Amino acid sequence: METFPTPELTAADRCDLCQAQAYVRVINVDTGHDLLFYGHHWNKAQISGKFETDKWFIWDERSKIDASA
Repeated sequence: METFPTPELTAADRCDLCQAQAYVRVINVDTGHDLLFYGHHWNKAQISGKFETDKWFIWDERSKIDASA
Protein backbone atom coordinates (compact mmCIF):
# COMPACT_ATOMS: atom_id res chain seq x y z
CA MET A 1 0.00 0.00 0.00
CA GLU A 2 1.25 3.45 -0.89
CA THR A 3 1.97 5.84 1.95
CA PHE A 4 1.29 9.55 1.87
CA PRO A 5 3.21 12.32 3.61
CA THR A 6 0.57 13.74 5.91
CA PRO A 7 1.42 16.75 8.01
CA GLU A 8 -0.24 17.03 11.38
CA LEU A 9 -3.73 18.51 11.11
CA THR A 10 -4.07 22.02 12.53
CA ALA A 11 -6.91 24.25 13.69
CA ALA A 12 -6.91 25.70 10.16
CA ASP A 13 -7.95 22.32 8.68
CA ARG A 14 -11.74 22.29 8.44
CA CYS A 15 -14.28 19.51 7.96
CA ASP A 16 -15.55 19.38 4.38
CA LEU A 17 -19.10 18.84 5.67
CA CYS A 18 -19.53 21.38 8.47
CA GLN A 19 -16.35 23.50 8.71
CA ALA A 20 -15.59 22.35 12.28
CA GLN A 21 -11.95 21.57 13.03
CA ALA A 22 -10.94 18.42 11.14
CA TYR A 23 -9.36 15.50 12.96
CA VAL A 24 -9.39 12.90 10.16
CA ARG A 25 -7.89 13.15 6.66
CA VAL A 26 -8.88 10.48 4.13
CA ILE A 27 -6.85 10.27 0.92
CA ASN A 28 -7.90 8.34 -2.17
CA VAL A 29 -4.81 6.31 -3.13
CA ASP A 30 -5.72 6.35 -6.83
CA THR A 31 -6.27 10.09 -7.24
CA GLY A 32 -4.52 11.65 -4.24
CA HIS A 33 -7.61 13.73 -3.47
CA ASP A 34 -8.37 14.11 0.19
CA LEU A 35 -11.38 14.69 2.41
CA LEU A 36 -11.33 16.17 5.89
CA PHE A 37 -13.72 15.14 8.65
CA TYR A 38 -14.67 16.34 12.11
CA GLY A 39 -14.85 13.40 14.55
CA HIS A 40 -18.66 13.07 14.47
CA HIS A 41 -18.82 13.13 10.68
CA TRP A 42 -15.98 10.60 10.46
CA ASN A 43 -17.94 8.27 12.76
CA LYS A 44 -20.91 8.52 10.39
CA ALA A 45 -18.67 7.87 7.37
CA GLN A 46 -17.24 4.75 9.02
CA ILE A 47 -20.73 3.41 9.67
CA SER A 48 -21.52 3.83 5.96
CA GLY A 49 -18.59 1.54 5.12
CA LYS A 50 -17.43 3.73 2.22
CA PHE A 51 -13.84 3.96 3.41
CA GLU A 52 -13.30 0.29 4.29
CA THR A 53 -11.51 -0.61 1.05
CA ASP A 54 -7.78 -0.45 0.42
CA LYS A 55 -8.35 2.55 -1.87
CA TRP A 56 -8.21 4.94 1.09
CA PHE A 57 -5.35 6.10 3.28
CA ILE A 58 -6.73 7.26 6.64
CA TRP A 59 -4.90 9.73 8.89
CA ASP A 60 -6.79 9.79 12.21
CA GLU A 61 -6.01 12.35 14.90
CA ARG A 62 -9.23 12.00 16.92
CA SER A 63 -7.12 11.18 19.96
CA LYS A 64 -6.37 14.91 20.12
CA ILE A 65 -9.99 15.77 20.84
CA ASP A 66 -10.23 16.95 24.44
CA ALA A 67 -13.21 15.10 25.91
CA SER A 68 -13.42 17.55 28.79
CA ALA A 69 -14.00 20.57 26.54
